[in-house]
Amino acid sequence: ASRCVVTPAQDNAVAGRATTIGVSCADAHGNVLLAGGGGDFNLRAVASGPGPMSTRLVQGAGGAVQVECLATKAGLYSVAITCARSGAPLPGTPVQVEVDSEGVPDAAACTATLLSPAGNANFVAGK
Repeated sequence: ASRCVVTPAQDNAVAGRATTIGVSCADAHGNVLLAGGGGDFNLRAVASGPGPMSTRLVQGAGGAVQVECLATKAGLYSVAITCARSGAPLPGTPVQVEVDSEGVPDAAACTATLLSPAGNANFVAGK
């Protein structure tokens, strides 16, 4: 039987930027399991949350697999990582990923409400 260790992203993700979750798998003797031919990692990653989140498996350093996650909507997402063949979840999953807004307002999505100090809606230019 193989052993897998899932390492969640260290910081919150930012909308529109990829974040990674690390997955390192070894056999019962501690030998690192690498991707098979054609990039077959024998893993599957599926995300759910307040908006779509894409997931992609890539080979990382030292045989670790990285799950790259990208969402454009801020909120809390759940990333389930399973064995592709059996569907069994990896220990430590699903992983929670908090996605923050990028902090730059979109002018097309902003509104302004003008309030006068006196409480009336009459404004005079220059006063």
